[in-house]
Order: sequence, then structure tokens, then C-alpha cells
Amino acid sequence: MYFLFLSTALAGKPAYYHPDDIAAKSKVFTEAAQFSQKHFGEAQRTANTYSDALQQLSVGSLLVDDASVTSWTNQTRKSINGQLSVLQQHIDWTINQYDTHFRASVERGLKQVGAGKTVEECTSSAGMRPMARKKKCQGENLNQPLAQWIDGDKTLAKELITIHQKAWPNLTYEGKSQAVIAVTGQQNWINLSLVAAHFLKDVLQSHQDEYEASLEDLEEQLQAKDPKAIEQIKKHRQSYKMVMKKEGDRIRQAVEVAVKKARKKNKAWDSVGFCANPEVLGGCEGVDMTQDAIDFLSKYRKSQKILNKR
Repeated sequence: MYFLFLSTALAGKPAYYHPDDIAAKSKVFTEAAQFSQKHFGEAQRTANTYSDALQQLSVGSLLVDDASVTSWTNQTRKSINGQLSVLQQHIDWTINQYDTHFRASVERGLKQVGAGKTVEECTSSAGMRPMARKKKCQGENLNQPLAQWIDGDKTLAKELITIHQKAWPNLTYEGKSQAVIAVTGQQNWINLSLVAAHFLKDVLQSHQDEYEASLEDLEEQLQAKDPKAIEQIKKHRQSYKMVMKKEGDRIRQAVEVAVKKARKKNKAWDSVGFCANPEVLGGCEGVDMTQDAIDFLSKYRKSQKILNKR
């Protein structure tokens, strides 16, 4: 009984803290979060813009099935994905640095405000990221004193300066105007991906879902580096390309039929073709008449019949 009493006395009074609560009470943490959120937001918006453009280019490339467009797509994808990878590495580094240094600051603070106490971290895991709480924590609440410690921690202040001074990668891509794939000419162009998204959205999604499902079925064999699985993937990829080309041909037929009537009122249809390259990546040479084409195709029954045929 004596030893039990002694060990209890030496343990000190119970106390606890929660990293999320410390962060909410810390001025330094709030300022760091605001600084990083500004850059995170800008990076996310830029990344989304280029990711969406790549997706549009990829779909357009499959629909038009042209060697020059395929080459441009591969070149563009490699360049942008490389930049996106560098950007993601910087984001991961920044998150890790915040987590490491704020955590270290809390540990330094515990040596002061937690001295003589038995301190418990009131979470189910460690770190400064959002975490699940335990149902109940006993003892003195150290969140406020630890937040005050963080705000006055000179070591942390220096570390944050170093983090914030590291330049963020500038995701930029100098697009290049591409040649129009002629239907009746090349002076005006129709964005093939946007037309497809307008008229064939569910159909294209179905093709994509089927293709992705076929790849998932082979995932275990791929991890085992089964050569048969690699061959199967090539076959699935080729089948996907073929079915997408058929949808591209369908749109071309719908446009060719529309030209015969549309050119009577709008001479731009006398020289029109397809563009697979989104504007943000340089678009195509000539004049964009995508919306005019969508409007006409939506009303022209012969074109609609071709687009709806299955």
C-alpha cells in the first residue's frame, strides 16, 4: 500500500491537451494557416484548371484519332503532370513541416507548463492535424497555456519564416495553337470535347466506366507483374480507343449532315473543322464556332438522329 501511495504521489496531478484546441487558440498557428491556405487555394485552382484541360484534351484526342493530336496530347500531359508532381511534393513538404515544428513546439511547452503533472494527449493519434477525440479527458486543461507558449516560441517563429520563405512552384504552361482537323475546311473550328460532353456525356461516361472496370479486374495480376495482364490491358485500351473513335465519327457525321443546311444561313460552315485542344492549352488556329454548332445541332433533327442512334 505504501508503494502504491508513493507511485501515485510521484505521478503528479493529471492534465491534458488537444492539438486542435491549441491550434484554435494560437495566434501564430492561425496566421500560419491563413498564409498557407492562400497558397494552397491558388495552387488548387491552377491545378484544377490544367487537370480539367488535360481531361478535355485526352477525350478530344480519342474522338478525333489523329496522329498529330495524339502526339500533342502526350507531350502536354507529360509536361503538366510533371509540374503537378512538383507542386504536390511542395504541398506535402509544407504540411509535414507545419506538423513537425508545431508538434515540437508543443513538446517544448509541455516541459514548462506540464512540469510536475501527468499529461495526456487527448486524441487517438499524434500530430497537429485534425484528430479524433477521446470521449473524456481528466485533469487540468493545458490548451490555453500551451497556445500562449507557441505564440511566444522564438524557435518556432524562426522555423515558420524558413517555411514561408520557400518559393511555391509556379505551375505554368505555354500552350500552342494547333491545326484544325478539317471537315469542310480549317478557317473555323468546333471544340470536339465540348460537343461530345453536350450530346454524348452519359455515353462517354459509360465507355470510361467500362474501361476502368476492366483495369480494376486486372489489378492483382498487375501487382504480381503477370505478363498476360499487361497484354490484356493493351487489348482493353485498344477497345476503348476504338469505341471512342466511333463516337467521334458519329459527331463528324452529324456535323457533315448539318453543314448542308447550316451553310445556307452561315457561311462559316463552308470552312469548319474540329479542335481537340482546349483554349487554356492554346486552342486552335482560326475562329471558334463551338456554341453556334451546339445550338444548330440541338435543333437539326437529322443531326440529332445520328447522335442518338445506338
